[in-house]
Amino acid sequence: QEIPEKKEYTVLPEDMYQVVIEDINLHERDTWDNPNEKEDVLKFKYRVVEEGDYLNRIIFQEVRPIISAGSDKGQASWLYEIYKAAMKQEPTKDQMSDGLTATEINNLVGKQVRLSVKGKMSQKGNLYNKVDGVLFAKQELGNVTINPPVEDERAQKLAEANEIFGQHGETLN
Repeated sequence: QEIPEKKEYTVLPEDMYQVVIEDINLHERDTWDNPNEKEDVLKFKYRVVEEGDYLNRIIFQEVRPIISAGSDKGQASWLYEIYKAAMKQEPTKDQMSDGLTATEINNLVGKQVRLSVKGKMSQKGNLYNKVDGVLFAKQELGNVTINPPVEDERAQKLAEANEIFGQHGETLN
């Protein structure tokens, strides 16, 4: 059986792109400091919706499932920034203390945001699109057709992950 070749994508030029959050999945990756340890992350799939050469291009971003506004010295978590931009409001106090529910995460699917994207070299020497910032969409663009999220399966995975993270004092958001 032949293994399909991995698709090669050209890296987008450094710029702001309006995208729709097309999908969010729970994904496992190596931790940054120990390749023998795994951590759960939310893998966001964005699709460019603005007219031009990059319409319908896909951008992926893995974010730790933690919602935090940061501190005086630290920056806010990616999930916090994405939620704030997509929902055009700050997370509530309950969301900040308890984390986002699976339904609240699923509600991000279909929302539009603007992403600042830069080309970056991975440790393995591959060039990829790095999301460098996220802002709210000034206006909704119409080039959007997405499949509705599969509620039950994703919600179940997130609920299970929340239980696991909760046992370790973290909340999966």
